[in-house]
Amino acid sequence: MELTKQPQIQSRSTHFSVPPCKQQRTCPLRTLSLLLITTNKPRNRYAVSAPTYRYLYTGNFSNISPRPWEGAYHSSELPLVFGTSNVAHGQSTDFENALSAAMQDLYLAFISDPVHGLPARGWNAYETGGEAVEFGKGDKLVGKFGLDVLGSVCEGAVGIAGAGSPE
Repeated sequence: MELTKQPQIQSRSTHFSVPPCKQQRTCPLRTLSLLLITTNKPRNRYAVSAPTYRYLYTGNFSNISPRPWEGAYHSSELPLVFGTSNVAHGQSTDFENALSAAMQDLYLAFISDPVHGLPARGWNAYETGGEAVEFGKGDKLVGKFGLDVLGSVCEGAVGIAGAGSPE
């Protein structure tokens, strides 16, 4: 397999299923299959010195996720990245607008300088035992957590809070 060595941003969300996941009971299975893919890719890129900046999106906004149990599903952060979260299902909250601005600032830093832009803002590339950025958890716009959390779910060690069915 051939990988580009250009820097890359890789996202995950707490409910990493592809919408529409119309039946609650099928979401955890879809989530696990996608988590396996996103855990190995940054490891492979790291092995060939290709920078990967990882983040976990945990935001849950009713104007983006119309079904209350969907939460932060795959691609639900894109309206925040593009500043369009208030277009489809209602107005954005103040927190949602602030989160959108924070995400846009970081994406702009990456676009302006893919190698140094994010590290200059405290977001380092993937490395074993490193950290990832977390967007929208609770009342915090941007935080960090250990990358071991993202990998361990695929190795059967732990689950990610909020990633399963809310039954």
